[in-house]
Amino acid sequence: MKLKTKAFLLNIVIFFVTFLVIHFILNYFFKDLKGAYVAGISGGLTAMLAPRAKNIKTQSGDHIQMTWIFSKKVRT
Repeated sequence: MKLKTKAFLLNIVIFFVTFLVIHFILNYFFKDLKGAYVAGISGGLTAMLAPRAKNIKTQSGDHIQMTWIFSKKVRT
């Protein structure tokens, strides 16, 4: 499996887990919100808060780089 594919799958998994956590939190605290509102708010918050994984090419080879809004460090 290529490193680019691994980075893409990692993005999907992180996004999905973050989406589910935010979705359940919204359903727990705001019981009046229904359907598309909860999904839209969860998706928007997840897009802002989820870490991003991308494939970078360096002289030593390909690496997966993680960036996140709450961390100034770049993780490789």
